[in-house]
Amino acid sequence: MKNLQLPSREQARADLERALSTYRYRNEIKGYQASEEEIDALMEIYDVYDGARGALSQALEGQALGQEVLAATHGAFDQMADRRRLAYIRKDLLRNVDRCPICGIMVAKELDHFLPRSKYKPLAIYRRNLVPLCHDCNNIKSDRAGDGDAANFVHAYFDSLPDRDLIRATAEIEGEALTVQFEVTDDEDVSPALIAKLKYQLTTLRLPDRFTREINNYLSSHTPSLHLMWQVGGGESGVRLFLNRQIIAETATHHRNDWRVATLKALANHAGFCEGGFQAVLPLPPELQGTVDAIAVI
Repeated sequence: MKNLQLPSREQARADLERALSTYRYRNEIKGYQASEEEIDALMEIYDVYDGARGALSQALEGQALGQEVLAATHGAFDQMADRRRLAYIRKDLLRNVDRCPICGIMVAKELDHFLPRSKYKPLAIYRRNLVPLCHDCNNIKSDRAGDGDAANFVHAYFDSLPDRDLIRATAEIEGEALTVQFEVTDDEDVSPALIAKLKYQLTTLRLPDRFTREINNYLSSHTPSLHLMWQVGGGESGVRLFLNRQIIAETATHHRNDWRVATLKALANHAGFCEGGFQAVLPLPPELQGTVDAIAVI
């Protein structure tokens, strides 16, 4: 889990003016031409949203606006599809965002309405209410979260994650099976509200199960290095050295509360894993055995 850079407000008015205007399509006039007063009213709602840092508020529903402008604003989101009038907004928001900020597993290809547009129509195209997510996180969040549940999720723009370990993992080895479990830990130096959001998000989006499915593939990519460091790095100390360096690399690439970082820390703290137990759960493929042995001899 990590934060995303807060989108600029610079183009907010221009976005509305373009979205709420008429245009010609196949010799027909389509769209809705908003007045300056209606644009002003929508910008004021944006101000309320920013001031509350995305928190729920009845004022964000725009009940004082006319039904026509609400319907037009709500429908404008559909214009963000490829090659449509507002596609540039989608392109801007997804630019430079690689992995999903919630799960860190899949590529962020979809835009989630942090506050659902079904109820908060004025925010349908507001960039700060549109968060890049992967399909799985967006789909599960949409299915499970009602209008009121939006307040229980971490806002990737406004809820700043502190530089502390909040997502932690514990590892257990039984025979040739490695089990890793994830949880959000309480921290007296972190807002209880943020901790509650993280716990709710972890459970609601089924993140522990999704992380677990990724662990084998992820650790398999490190298997040759673990075996090599065991042989040439002095056994346990070599394994710990590799894990600790990988933690630094993954933290720099993702965030210290990423599932990969939490997994590596759990393994680095597991005496049995570092003292050779990794060989049972992450055996070296036969085709690589000779290569690692040869390097170890050198």
